[in-house]
Amino acid sequence: MAKAFAKLQLTAVCHAGVRLLSPEPPTSSVEVIDRLAAAEVVIVDLDLLFWRPWLALDPIGVLRAVSRRRPATLFAWPGTITGNHTTYSSPGRRDWFDASLSDAVVLRPTAATFPDEPPYSLERHA
Repeated sequence: MAKAFAKLQLTAVCHAGVRLLSPEPPTSSVEVIDRLAAAEVVIVDLDLLFWRPWLALDPIGVLRAVSRRRPATLFAWPGTITGNHTTYSSPGRRDWFDASLSDAVVLRPTAATFPDEPPYSLERHA
């Protein structure tokens, strides 16, 4: 879905892993936010946000901060979103993440029959 959305927006897909690890890994959450806010508006490969103890980031907080600095950014969540609940990885693992969504918009891929139809449905979580 990220590639299709980027194509609709006439932009490229940014791989967060490449953006965050090159030329050097960031040393603070502020630097993570700065680098992602300077990226393209479609960001995938967010797995680095869950690495612990690296920077002990709050992934949702990072995405929210980036969105505030650069509205209309689309993030491809690497985990599961069910209703207003999101997870990443599995319980007991160091990268396990579990949170409720608020003030978020989730796009779900859908089949589009005609070129003028959006290839997604929209869910708002207040």
